[in-house]
Amino acid sequence: MAIGMTSAESDEMNKYASMENLFKNHTTEVELFAPFLARRVLFKKHYESLLDSAKDKNVTSTGSTIDKNNFKMDVATYYDDTCQLTRNYAIDINDNDLAKNINFTESSIYYLKDIEVYPQIVSINKIITPLLDIVDFKPNNITAITLSTGLEKAAKFRDYLHTNSAIAHSQNLAGKSIHEKFLPLRLDNHAFNMMMTWHKKRANAFYLLYDEVNRINQTGNSITRILGDVLIKGTTTPIAKAVITNVEMERTVIADLQGHFVMEKFLSGLAQYTVTAPGYHPLTVVIKIIRGESLTHNFELEPIV
Repeated sequence: MAIGMTSAESDEMNKYASMENLFKNHTTEVELFAPFLARRVLFKKHYESLLDSAKDKNVTSTGSTIDKNNFKMDVATYYDDTCQLTRNYAIDINDNDLAKNINFTESSIYYLKDIEVYPQIVSINKIITPLLDIVDFKPNNITAITLSTGLEKAAKFRDYLHTNSAIAHSQNLAGKSIHEKFLPLRLDNHAFNMMMTWHKKRANAFYLLYDEVNRINQTGNSITRILGDVLIKGTTTPIAKAVITNVEMERTVIADLQGHFVMEKFLSGLAQYTVTAPGYHPLTVVIKIIRGESLTHNFELEPIV
């Protein structure tokens, strides 16, 4: 891993490596669709630029950096289930504000700036503490001891930072150029996702291979996501540019011209979705998605007469 590159970026880089290999080994399918081929040329250029930058800064992490990351991951892992259980409770009682305020995962905590971790854990504990005496919340087995133990872990990480203050600074400076290299690749990835609708209908085997590479990172973890099509109710006719919103997370995506959409990297559990499009009645549904699951779900909108 290059200095300054986060573990998430390392996984992302490995995903792009898998995509590059897929495209290299399936040139016939890539060349079937001219816009896809043009984007693939850009992608290859951007990917090679990232590789060059990573090689220039490829160093072995110091023992101090490893210790710091381990302390931080300990905090993030500990609060992942705590926040998830609390958020599911909030959704069950239709408390959208609580669900939004407790919307933290292992990843979102781990990728906070180092100096933000302890204050954020203090804030999370303050949100959860008033719930401890509520009868319906008790089955989650989150107690005052749970929160105090978590705070101790966060304090341990904070104290480690105070005695090793040069770590984060040097790492951020060295990795700045690498972070910038990911931006065009993310745009390429988004463009491929949109254009894959074409391959889905004409080269489905290639579409499935791409879908698997795009969905699975190199640590073997599936990305939680929902995908599908927005259709006119009772038909297979797509609705272009429909807007799909995950209400709890305030995440929105827009369907492509074939009505296809993909939303990923969000919390699992029950969530409310709204789907809107000009000339159609809005739709609101509640869907449950399991962590790591890729759920296909089509939305059907009724035309306004």
